Order: sequence, then structure tokens, then C-alpha cells
Amino acid sequence: MRTKLIIVCAVSLILAGCASKKKSAHTAETVSIEATKTELQQTDVVRMVDTTRTEHGRVTVTEIEYFPPVTTASAPLHDVPAIYVPAIKSFRQTVIETQTQTRGESLEATSEFIATNENVALERETVTKTETTPAPDPKRWRYIFYILLLGVGVVLWLRRGKIWKNIINI
Repeated sequence: MRTKLIIVCAVSLILAGCASKKKSAHTAETVSIEATKTELQQTDVVRMVDTTRTEHGRVTVTEIEYFPPVTTASAPLHDVPAIYVPAIKSFRQTVIETQTQTRGESLEATSEFIATNENVALERETVTKTETTPAPDPKRWRYIFYILLLGVGVVLWLRRGKIWKNIINI
């Protein structure tokens, strides 16, 4: 009885060893990147130029009025003094001053606004599914036949007395 149990266990292990195994692997990867870049730039330029012009002027007018020269006919020429200075009757001096100022102002204003918006979006999804099935052994049918033949031999050995008696009686 004990030998029958050992033989049945051995046959079960051999038959279980012939089963094909299936390997499977599944990989899922999801990458999502989102970036936003906003750049604001504002430039205000105010240029003011003072164009005020100032002119100064001064004119002096001098009027001198002299007495008529005195002539003496009896006087000899050599008695005439060497430098004759006539007598001044009137003296008038006029000063004219002018100041002209032209006010001017030039104003130039420039305003510039620059907005830059940059969006970057990257989405990547990778799905990898791998199934690995080993190739069946080309000699498996031969092994199955040997196992069956061994099983028949064991059964015949266990019933050897009855089978041999029946074969001999035929």
C-alpha cells in the first residue's frame, strides 16, 4: 500500500512538471509637464526740452552839439593853438536796452508695454504590456508517452498475479 502511494505521488509530480507556464508583465507610465512663463515689460519715456531763448541788447546813442567855430581874420595863423577844441553846446546820451525772452518747451512722451506669454505643455503616456509564453518543448509528446508507459507498467506490476494468470489461461 505504501509503495502505491509513493508511485502515485511520483506520477503526479511528473505530470505537474509538464505544465506550461505563462509570464505576463504590464507597465504603465504617464508623464505630464505643464509650464507657463509670463513676462511683462512696461517702459515710459518722458523727454522735456526747454527751448527758452533770451536776447539782450544795449545801444548807446551819444549826441554832442558844438558851438560854431570862431573865426578871426586879423589873427595870424601862427597864433592859432595847435589843437583846436571846439566848445560843446549840449551833450545828450540815450541808452536803449532791450531784453527779449521767448519761452518754449518741447515735451515728448513715449509709453511702451510688452507682454510675452509662453506656454509649454508636454504629455506623454507609455503603456508597455509584455506577455512571455515559453515555447513548448518539442519532445513533450515523447515524455508524455514515456510517463503513460511507466504508468501502465506500474499498474501491470501491481496486478501481476491476476493479469499473468489471465494471459496464461487464454
